[in-house]
Amino acid sequence: MHFDETIVTSLLRAVILLGALLAAGSVLYAATDRQTAISTRPQLRTQILFGVCVVLVATPVSLFVFQLAMSGGDTSLAFGPDMRWLAFQMPQGQAAILRLLGIILIAANGLRLLPLGLTGAILTIGSFTLEGHTAAAAHSYPWLPAVLVIHLLALAWWFAGLLPLANALRNFPADDAANAVHRFARIAVPAFGLLVIAGVAMFLALTGARIDAANRYQLLLLAKTGLFAVILGFAAYNKFVLTPGLRTSPANGQQKLPVSIRFEIILAVIVLIVTGFLTSTSPGHET
Repeated sequence: MHFDETIVTSLLRAVILLGALLAAGSVLYAATDRQTAISTRPQLRTQILFGVCVVLVATPVSLFVFQLAMSGGDTSLAFGPDMRWLAFQMPQGQAAILRLLGIILIAANGLRLLPLGLTGAILTIGSFTLEGHTAAAAHSYPWLPAVLVIHLLALAWWFAGLLPLANALRNFPADDAANAVHRFARIAVPAFGLLVIAGVAMFLALTGARIDAANRYQLLLLAKTGLFAVILGFAAYNKFVLTPGLRTSPANGQQKLPVSIRFEIILAVIVLIVTGFLTSTSPGHET
């Protein structure tokens, strides 16, 4: 693959991941905090719609780019029926089919029928185990796909819950806003723990616990880890400094906490972009 194609593929993967996490995570968040979900239903519906549209558009485009790369840039060969069926027989095509099935379930049921919406969320998240580094390493580490699912489920819940939480802080009465934040924090703490543990496990499996400063994959992973550490810093600041202020100084807390949450969202999007490039880089690729 040429460099420019790698960039396009990486960005498409980041966009697909963002859309999938937002759509699936909105359903997960609604299932874990029904009280806030009811009051922020328009926000969650908008997130689901946005995520669904992103996945429905970016997934076929990603497959087209993949077919074009397999055909060596020959468009007539890339979009011919033989190449199309070949693509669907490969992990990328199978992952796309499962992801589209899951995202359609989310779109059709959303917040109305949560059991079906949750099924769609799990299928959407599970589709990422069929391709990429995790799928390639699964024969040596059979537990790796399950770890990736746990990692992505926790990430999806947290990421999709940030905007509804900020909305609650802006629009809820002080006591209701404080209760919404405490409910979020009660799940966010173990979710972050799962994120870290799963991330460490995947790093050890994919790199053999060897640190190599000349390895592009590890450099990208280091950048992702550093960004995530900053996010953890914001999360800790929110929990231990700003959240208690919702009780003692509600107006001040409801003003400052949404600003901090916006920074978390920006950093999370950057992390997803880095992740897109990670998935396009071999763990053993030297630069």
